Amino acid sequence: MSRVWRAYHPGLSGEAGATLTLSPEESHHVRRVLRLAPGEPLRVFDGAGVEWSAVVERASAREVVVRLVAPYDEGALDPSLRVELLQGWCRPERTDWIVQKATELGVASIGLLRVERAEGGRPSPARLLRWQRIAVEACKQSGRRRVPALEVVEELPQVAADALACMPDPAPGHPPLARLLTTERPRPVTLAIGPEGGFTADERAQALARGFVLVSLGPRTLRCDTAAIAAVTIVLDRWGDP
Repeated sequence: MSRVWRAYHPGLSGEAGATLTLSPEESHHVRRVLRLAPGEPLRVFDGAGVEWSAVVERASAREVVVRLVAPYDEGALDPSLRVELLQGWCRPERTDWIVQKATELGVASIGLLRVERAEGGRPSPARLLRWQRIAVEACKQSGRRRVPALEVVEELPQVAADALACMPDPAPGHPPLARLLTTERPRPVTLAIGPEGGFTADERAQALARGFVLVSLGPRTLRCDTAAIAAVTIVLDRWGDP
């Protein structure tokens, strides 16, 4: 069976037979990259959980119009567990990779956390738009229907009573993250990952005061992007899917 390509259209609504015009960026991708012609199938999703089977109705150099065929409900690939990733500001190229891979794995949100040892400074609006687009493309790739929320976070949150929040730390003596995943599954899991230079002692103390648990990802010191993906993988492998 040949692959059916996917297009992104936020605010998707309508009924079978309705037509919609894709954004200029999505139209370019469908026409110039995927090279889909009128009559060919694709699926359209809105990033908030809705997806339709559709066909290309018209395709010109400027725009692509698709016709909705039927709601598509098969194979929802968003994890049943909400995992929230808080990533300390790091170099933009590392953030590119973290956003892409964390989205493919299934995180529900990505908070770009202001930290003392930040690299690259506060993310600009242009950077945020770029990372949002990377998340959309990762959803297309992985089959997810929900695009993770992405925002700048000024400080660590207070952990709710029914949640689990972990901060990996390379110092010895912390329990392995996997060891905490043997209890009843909590509602959300928050993972706070430091920048390239790690969290400071004050930030670790603040995390403990707000309900975070310091954990280990193993004896080796990992880069921030490796640590983020390793932690997300461990949690979702244990609790993410039915």
